[in-house]
Amino acid sequence: MDIHFPGSHTLAGMVGGTMFVLLQAGQQGIWHAAMMAALGAAISFLVSMLLKGIAARVSRIINYFLSSIKNNNQQHGKNQ
Repeated sequence: MDIHFPGSHTLAGMVGGTMFVLLQAGQQGIWHAAMMAALGAAISFLVSMLLKGIAARVSRIINYFLSSIKNNNQQHGKNQ
């Protein structure tokens, strides 16, 4: 019987990578890996927030133009 946990591959990769670093790297290597992981997480978060903001602005612009087109079509329909 197979038991599959969501994210189990990610968890296995994370644990395996952590064990590899702890067993293979020296003290300096561990600090370097920790700093690079923190930097990568921070950059990933900032880029995600930036893209979320851009997507929200683009969505508002598109909705504005679509509503103005809809209103314009409704006004022309009443005039005819």
